[in-house]
Amino acid sequence: MNNKLNSKSLIVCLSILLAYNSCKQLGLEKDEADNSTVAAAAILATRTTTATSTSTSTSTSTNTAPSALAYSGSPYSFTVNTAISAQTPTVTGTITSCTVSPALPTGLTLATATCSITGTPTVAQAATSYTVTATNSFGSTTATISITIAAVGASCTANTSTGTTVLASTATLDATTGCPTNITTCMDSALPAWIKDNFKCAIGYVSGSNYVFKSQNIPNTKSYYFTAYTNNVANTTYPLYEALPSGNTKAGSNTVISQNLTYTIPSTPTRGTGTDSTQGGLVSIGITLNGLAIFNNAAAPPDVLASEATTFDNFQGHPQNSGVYHHHAAVPKVCESAANTSNTGACANAALIGVALDGYAIYGQKCDNGTATTTDDFTPTLDSLHGHTAVTTHFSTATYHYHYANDTTATIYTLMGSFFYGNKGSVSN
Repeated sequence: MNNKLNSKSLIVCLSILLAYNSCKQLGLEKDEADNSTVAAAAILATRTTTATSTSTSTSTSTNTAPSALAYSGSPYSFTVNTAISAQTPTVTGTITSCTVSPALPTGLTLATATCSITGTPTVAQAATSYTVTATNSFGSTTATISITIAAVGASCTANTSTGTTVLASTATLDATTGCPTNITTCMDSALPAWIKDNFKCAIGYVSGSNYVFKSQNIPNTKSYYFTAYTNNVANTTYPLYEALPSGNTKAGSNTVISQNLTYTIPSTPTRGTGTDSTQGGLVSIGITLNGLAIFNNAAAPPDVLASEATTFDNFQGHPQNSGVYHHHAAVPKVCESAANTSNTGACANAALIGVALDGYAIYGQKCDNGTATTTDDFTPTLDSLHGHTAVTTHFSTATYHYHYANDTTATIYTLMGSFFYGNKGSVSN
């Protein structure tokens, strides 16, 4: 007998023997028994081959990385202290673990086996992007989602204070609001979602046919301009002080000073002549998501903006001589939640940055194509005013809006051009 007989051969042999004995017991002749035995062996062999083939096919189909991870509800808008329904993604293939970056908002959790998001958010926040990664032993797939957490029934009016006056010498940041400590952040519940879910560090409410914003105009970042000067030497001990970017120089003796800016912006913007100058002596020409003034594409004479940009801090802002901190160019704190000193490289995305005084929104360098995913974002062809008409995730009907783009007057990238597209509102200080 062959000592190397494998298990399948042994099974076949045993089956033949059993079949032969059965036939013999039934009184079949030898030839008939032999034929029945062969038939039984053939059936058994066929079943064994089929089982082996099926097992191999199943194993091959699972030897692939997951793909096409997608959350159909994104962008999400949840409310503080309200439990969310489980947000479970679709995915092709199997997953064994899930991770997310950055960490989900306080109160929300990611199921590590299914990538499902559940929980009850406890802290309000503006729209923030998160990347979820689903993995198995053969690879991974990702999905980018956006989550906004709205405050509960926020109510603010013309009588709502912007908070205690903030001083450069003692200014700190509130870890809960993300704004300077003692500054009131309140966006009234009557405001449209694109404003109330994204703007902060200011007061916002509806007044007739206008949106009104009130702001102390204090940056919610560190800055060289949180300082004071003694004999032209900056005080470097203030809590929010930090050095200028390498190679930059200070803007004279200018420092951050609390303001009382009030913007009255049309809630239904209308197209103007396109010749209303943004350089017409306005205190500000718009407001950023973090409550800061937007300035035009020109510098105070005799300077030019391209050279004045060398006085920007690490978040590309600086104050003028009466302490109004402002942005001509990128707002990386809003676009990227981080410092970025590159004029052309910052805000290279489709992030909402702010709103101009004429009521039209301002975005980063790209347009989001009306979807939450970033894979179809594109760099738009713009008119001379930095704008175009298209859908965005905030406006499902094609609407005019501005983009952070190269400006021929400034010779650098700026938030706005030389003129407003629409009929502007008003601003005071």
